[in-house]
Amino acid sequence: SFWSMHVALLEDGKKEESLLWLKQAIILHTEIEGGDHPYAKAYQERFNKLTNNQYKDFQDFRLSGEEAAAIKAALSSIVSL
Repeated sequence: SFWSMHVALLEDGKKEESLLWLKQAIILHTEIEGGDHPYAKAYQERFNKLTNNQYKDFQDFRLSGEEAAAIKAALSSIVSL
C-alpha cells in the first residue's frame, strides 16, 4: 500500500509527498526482507533517482516524527471514509 500511494502521488505531480510513502516502503521491505531483497533494492534505487542519490546506506533509514505523523493522518482519513 505504501508503494501504491507513492506511485499515485508521483503521477499526480506531488513528488515530495510521494517520497514519504516510498521511504516507508523502503523501511518496511528492508526490515522484513533485508536490504538485499529485490524490492528493497529497487525501491532504494528509485528513491536515489528521485533525490539525486541522497542516500547511500538504508540500514538506518527512518521516518522523522513529522513524517510518521503525516502517514498516520493520511491513513486515519482513509479509514474514516
